[in-house]
Amino acid sequence: MSPRILVVDGHPVQGQTLRSLLKGVGLQVVGLAADGAAALRLAHELCADLVVLSLTRPLVRCFDTARALARAVPPRGVILVAFEDYLVEPAYQAGIRGYVLSTRVAEELPLAIRTVGSGGLYLSPEIPAALLVPGNDDVAERSLSPDRVPAVRPAWP
Repeated sequence: MSPRILVVDGHPVQGQTLRSLLKGVGLQVVGLAADGAAALRLAHELCADLVVLSLTRPLVRCFDTARALARAVPPRGVILVAFEDYLVEPAYQAGIRGYVLSTRVAEELPLAIRTVGSGGLYLSPEIPAALLVPGNDDVAERSLSPDRVPAVRPAWP
């Protein structure tokens, strides 16, 4: 049985695009939310198994939504779609079980959904695994191309 998926994206066009992509590969999208409050309400009302959360600013709000979903609704998992790869560790600390780069969403999101839906963790293959190692700022920084090194370093625990 296909998992019941809730898509959360603050940009209506992007949210509809994600919804269409998932439906196009035969996945069951049960709803679309524009913000964290709507995501919490709809995840509960629609009995969502998985939540696809598109990264929004401010980051704190995005990660707070992921934490709240994991506590209040406990879906099988939350999958983050993001442009940045240096947010992997804080994302997983927030309860996110899958991390897909926006540039690879068409190719990877269905696989991430299957992986997380069956209890696994998913990380886009293009993301250096060293980014998951807390306190390993030097390795993480060397793993990023110079144009992708964050201006503000992530706060590793």
